[in-house]
Amino acid sequence: SIDFPHNSEACKLRDFRKTLEHDAIQACIETCGGNMTQVAKELGISRATLYRKFKQNNTSLNH
Repeated sequence: SIDFPHNSEACKLRDFRKTLEHDAIQACIETCGGNMTQVAKELGISRATLYRKFKQNNTSLNH
């Protein structure tokens, strides 16, 4: 179940997508035990794209 924001500022599609993407990546990191090659494979993206997403979202690698 996805909790949708109720105020208009939080409803920006870009922000919602970024949060959803971040949560999916973090969940996959946990599932894959921190194996970033496996995470990228499971998500259907390259490792370079995975690391680029971390950089774009100012996210640290918590694995």
